Amino acid sequence: MSLCSMVKSSGEIIAEIKMNKTAFDGAYLLVEGTTDSTFWNLHIDKQLCQIIVCGQKNAVISAVNELDKLDICTQLGIVDDDFDSICTISYSSVNLLKTDANDLEISLLQSVALSKVLSVHGVESKIKIFEESHHIAIEEHLLSLSKNFGKLRLYNKVNSLGFNFITNLSPARFIDEQNWSWKTTSNEPLEVFSSCIGKSIEEIQVSIDSLCNAINDWNLVQGHDTMKILSIGFKTVLSNQVSEDTLTKALILSYDKEIFQQTDLYANIKKWESTNSINILTA
Repeated sequence: MSLCSMVKSSGEIIAEIKMNKTAFDGAYLLVEGTTDSTFWNLHIDKQLCQIIVCGQKNAVISAVNELDKLDICTQLGIVDDDFDSICTISYSSVNLLKTDANDLEISLLQSVALSKVLSVHGVESKIKIFEESHHIAIEEHLLSLSKNFGKLRLYNKVNSLGFNFITNLSPARFIDEQNWSWKTTSNEPLEVFSSCIGKSIEEIQVSIDSLCNAINDWNLVQGHDTMKILSIGFKTVLSNQVSEDTLTKALILSYDKEIFQQTDLYANIKKWESTNSINILTA
């Protein structure tokens, strides 16, 4: 995910690699943002691979495609899926791989890393009170809140609307930190979205129901939304003012090698390593 990262052009990325090559002759891992860089720094051999933060997904894809043509280095780009699998979007380069889940954050959250973070950063008594009073596990509640935004994101992508969710539909606008639930109703994000794009709620809902009918809930949520919702819960209901940045870093540290080795992304990186006769992952 590319939040808080400066977006670079393909030319800037290639120039950075050319400059680095004067002192480093290994492979280059191109990623979207700083969170991705933090994660991959724990899983790559820095003697054999350097990370280049590109700023956004399209920047990674464009740079890898250009580098494929130039053939000046060994490069691998790893990007967020961002509903591409659902929309049957594929990439032309063999040097581009994507996350199993919609993005890195969801890959972390749907693993046992979340329960570890709840144990370390959550307040046990607060978690118990919430789960018993609402008759739902923390993970299930988090998913149920985030789905309302994720379904709209999928609709937005399928219809190429280019809607700005960060500006207009941030979860903080709709979820109360005092009870970690909706300020009004769960339909409010849909109502705001409907008003912004000029389509009726009924029309959007019919389309969403059709799109999401056979999709697993974890494939319908997006990392930025879900991390924001989790951090709202950690302000009062689950803990005492634990920041989103702290939670993200804790999830990354809790996502150990054994978890990573069970993913399709890990298997695909190992195949890429075999093809390119280089091992970029730590032993």
